[in-house]
Amino acid sequence: MDWRFGAPRRLPFATYDVLRGGRLGEFDGAYAMGLLIILDLDGIARALSNMASNVRRNGVLVFDYNFTTYNEPREVTVRARGKTYKALMRWEDVRPIEGGVYYRYRVEVVGEDGRVVGVEDTGYPVYTKESLFKAVERAGLELVEIIWARWDPEKYMYELAGGEADSAFIVLRNP
Repeated sequence: MDWRFGAPRRLPFATYDVLRGGRLGEFDGAYAMGLLIILDLDGIARALSNMASNVRRNGVLVFDYNFTTYNEPREVTVRARGKTYKALMRWEDVRPIEGGVYYRYRVEVVGEDGRVVGVEDTGYPVYTKESLFKAVERAGLELVEIIWARWDPEKYMYELAGGEADSAFIVLRNP
């Protein structure tokens, strides 16, 4: 269970490939936290549809989504196992794609001796609300609620917002 969401750790879970699909059983709900944000629109529609195939009629599906790229910190210092490390943003790039933008970046983790001990070199699409909700519609699901949140990259967690913000928890119904 992901500690960022403050959820209980003793819930029963099953591993599921959301793009391949298949039947696990029939559940009251499903969630995909930190997952759909890395998929393109076709993948989002397919993943939601596959998840819904395991959710009973009128059951719920919940996922988080980030509607913007973030102003990530250039440098973060952390202590782990008695050593100090720095995560350094080396570069970022944003290019337009249909329905949004594609965000790429490289972060290097540097040890106390100045050597690179880890690298995150990745990217993901960031879609507009309109594009995302077209994928939800294609999956045949109904919007129940949007719970707006702000992503805090330094705390590495969501904070609930009073109104529309950069991120959201999206609750859908399987009709």
